[in-house]
Amino acid sequence: MNKLQNLFDFDDYKSYFNSVVESLPNKGRGEYRRLSQHLGVSTTLVSQVFKGDKQLSLELAYDLSQFLGLDRDETNYFMLLVEKEKAGSFKLKQFFSDQIKSIQNEAKKLTNIMPNQIELKEAAKSEFYSTWCYTAVRLTADIPDLNDPTAIANRLGLPISLVQKVLTFLLTNQLLTLNDNNLALGPTRTHAARDTVHFQRHHQNWRMQSINRISQVNDDDIFFTAPMVLSKDLAEELRQRIPRILKEITNEVTQSPSETTRCLCIDWFRF
Repeated sequence: MNKLQNLFDFDDYKSYFNSVVESLPNKGRGEYRRLSQHLGVSTTLVSQVFKGDKQLSLELAYDLSQFLGLDRDETNYFMLLVEKEKAGSFKLKQFFSDQIKSIQNEAKKLTNIMPNQIELKEAAKSEFYSTWCYTAVRLTADIPDLNDPTAIANRLGLPISLVQKVLTFLLTNQLLTLNDNNLALGPTRTHAARDTVHFQRHHQNWRMQSINRISQVNDDDIFFTAPMVLSKDLAEELRQRIPRILKEITNEVTQSPSETTRCLCIDWFRF
């Protein structure tokens, strides 16, 4: 489900969900049914919650956060909204309300520096992370010289029919936009969270591409594998340093023009 509303603008989880549903095509017709199937409950229960006074259990609330495609911080906030509504005393309700207000204030600061983004609905994530082709086509399409299906297919060595199918998906889900016949990255973001099945698929897909590429290595490529023995202190220091380096790289890449494609795979694990 595309999150067209900012969750942190809401202090009631029912209002948020109904607002998201209302913003969908055909005003979200059939969305209650899709949610009931995802939660494994009746449509009657869903209706009683979002059109009545019944509250979600914490278990169902968490499942709903996954249905909505919320990230970790959004899920924590969403669960607070549910706990506030389920609170049995004024003091407990006020306790959760104070936490909610504090998070809202922090979110407002972040909103001023973060671009407006929407997230893929869960079904779309499953397709997007099913193969490397979706990410590859999306990024390649942002290069001006590779801005049409034939050029993309030739660059990636993929069938034109597959590229056209992928482009349709990317455009439909706003991962790409098309203006004056020019493809560009869209407002939808993608993130394979560690606690989802997409995390494993995403990393497997691109590591397989890395393995395949080794047989065709050229001077522009770097492959580095270094099993090592070292002190625990240095291991921890490197563990903390690597994410900082990756953040610096990501910030620089985000600000650079789209001219070529690369894939960076770094693994750091104990064996």
